[in-house]
Amino acid sequence: MIADVSYSFGTRDRSWETPVVIDLLSGSVEEPQIAFNSSGRAAAVWLQDDGSYDGVYSSMYTVENGWSDVEVVDMLDYDALYPQIAVDSSDNATAVWYIYNGTAENHYKVYANRYTAGGSWGDAVLLDSDISDYPEPEVAADPWGNMTAVWANGNDICAANYR
Repeated sequence: MIADVSYSFGTRDRSWETPVVIDLLSGSVEEPQIAFNSSGRAAAVWLQDDGSYDGVYSSMYTVENGWSDVEVVDMLDYDALYPQIAVDSSDNATAVWYIYNGTAENHYKVYANRYTAGGSWGDAVLLDSDISDYPEPEVAADPWGNMTAVWANGNDICAANYR
């Protein structure tokens, strides 16, 4: 008999395991996203209400240890929207999202934050602050550990690279 090798999502025989709760914090959650790299490392991000604003939260997954404790990716004084995540071949992760400050024209801003393997999330970096419409950023990792974020800005597509 061959033993199953399992992640938290399925087994070798392709059946779903019982779901596990990876976020035990209070507050409503929405917009979960997940990304894997080729070694089986995963990162999940989502929005969670802290009572004042929706912030970006995450948990990391390894085959050996399962899901990590929840960490705050960033909590700004505005609601975060549309979080996205990528994991590189060295187990580092990058999250991107945008905020709406609702105060004036060009009121959307795109942010990114980087998780260092074996460490924690750094400080959020503002990628673009002059956006007039929903930017909906995306992020991807290349095989060499570089990250690229893209987003919409009116009639333009913008990109920023982390190298």
